[in-house]
Amino acid sequence: MKLMRKNRSIHFIVNPHAGICKKDAVLSWATTLLNPSLYNVQVHMTATIEAFEEIMETIKQDTDAVVIAVGGDGTVNRLINAIADTNLTMGIVPMGSGNGLARELKIPLQPRKAIEMLNTAKPQMIDLLKVNNLYAGNVAGVGFDALIAHRFSHLKKRGFWAYAKLIFKELKSYNSQEYILRVDGKSIQKTAFMMSFANSRQFGNNAYIAPKASLTDGRFDIVILTKKRFLTMPKLLFDLFTKRFDKNKLVESFQAKEVVLENQNMLLHIDGDTVDLETPIRISIVPQKLSILVPQNKLLK
Repeated sequence: MKLMRKNRSIHFIVNPHAGICKKDAVLSWATTLLNPSLYNVQVHMTATIEAFEEIMETIKQDTDAVVIAVGGDGTVNRLINAIADTNLTMGIVPMGSGNGLARELKIPLQPRKAIEMLNTAKPQMIDLLKVNNLYAGNVAGVGFDALIAHRFSHLKKRGFWAYAKLIFKELKSYNSQEYILRVDGKSIQKTAFMMSFANSRQFGNNAYIAPKASLTDGRFDIVILTKKRFLTMPKLLFDLFTKRFDKNKLVESFQAKEVVLENQNMLLHIDGDTVDLETPIRISIVPQKLSILVPQNKLLK
């Protein structure tokens, strides 16, 4: 476990456009709630990618700094990719609509409590997915969930119900696709309505796509929903939110250390954001790659 020293610089990277919550109170909470003997607080508003990259270049010069993502899953993923190859420790103040990784790490979903928790938090080393040259902390995927991620990113109204409404709208026209994969060196072909590569158990909002996945086991879970059947959709959704998705008869799941996707022109999402990557797409696990702050009584085994 990485040790934490006192009087460290802690940088809050705030995306003012992320999620469904206001960010105005972050500076006040950070300066009043955090123990000054532990942290020197700095808050940065990064409304653009350019602003984010500029401040991160400065922060990286202090190799013992703590960097906190204040926003949704996209903000968290951006910070993961910025610091995964450094010795920096990150944290999360969840202010998004899904908050997948924060939920999985048992970080309080109330921003004020998440900031206060940093006074007693402990660093936890977790695995990351590597998708070509990008990292994912939570889940990557192709098929229907990638389509939904793409459509959701263009919605003005966010939140769980906007996400659910979008799913039911797109179900009508989307069909299963054929995928060619190499799984740990073995070539296979799968028909899939959606295919997820899960480092952790859930998408967000307590939707458990891979109930047995672990952030610390050195593997990721491949979860395949094989086909669309309208009559079974209520059961699928029930299973998704009750940690039984992998037990559904339309679902296949297994673990791997590396998968190569051979298909061309695939829509792919990484932690809920769609990306355009050259094929073939190589997805691999990088064990114990990221140091992240979690509640001291919630350390993963």
